[in-house]
Amino acid sequence: MHFHAFRRGQGPPGGRLAMELARRGVVGAVVALDPGGFQQGWEQPFFDRTGQLSLGLIRLSRPLMPLLTRTRWGRTLLFAQYSSHPWDIPADVALAEMKSYAASPSVQELRRSLILRGGDVPPGTATDTLTEPMVIAWGHYDRVCLPQQAWRALSLFPQAQVYWFEHSGHCPQWDSPAETVQLILKVTERTTRPDAVKGAGAVGQGVPPSPRGAPDDVV
Repeated sequence: MHFHAFRRGQGPPGGRLAMELARRGVVGAVVALDPGGFQQGWEQPFFDRTGQLSLGLIRLSRPLMPLLTRTRWGRTLLFAQYSSHPWDIPADVALAEMKSYAASPSVQELRRSLILRGGDVPPGTATDTLTEPMVIAWGHYDRVCLPQQAWRALSLFPQAQVYWFEHSGHCPQWDSPAETVQLILKVTERTTRPDAVKGAGAVGQGVPPSPRGAPDDVV
């Protein structure tokens, strides 16, 4: 199963988890790719039910996965909610992802903890304790974690920066792989140069949607 966050020096945990670990000083620089856990109101049952439906269809279709992932229409059917151009996902990547989803024993617990109980910061939790860069990166066409959730994430992590993938859905590592790699490397690279630019400012600007009430200081 793929993850949506990368932090320096260790493997990738879930996006919201990596952000919370960074808040507590456990990990270094973090790039959170379309992280879950910031849904509110109707977004929670929407995310939950569509996720359950997708997982059920994937498991029922397991015998057909090699065939479905080899064709453009099959990849479009399987990844339409997660990718802005799912037909372009490489067939081997698509098959590996589907096998991982179908076999993962933790999907239901992830759904319960992240979606149904996620999104709240305990009262009194400091939000200004980051010592390393944090970039919240979001796909302009995310149909899983909707783009307005980026502003919610930023309000809970005000020292972070927001980076927008102009041509991506929920999984920029599929839709904009080169841009994703560049962003991760720029944010997480170690450097001792005093004039080095850290954070998303090092890689230019994405193009954000303009939800009502969005702050102005985004990358």
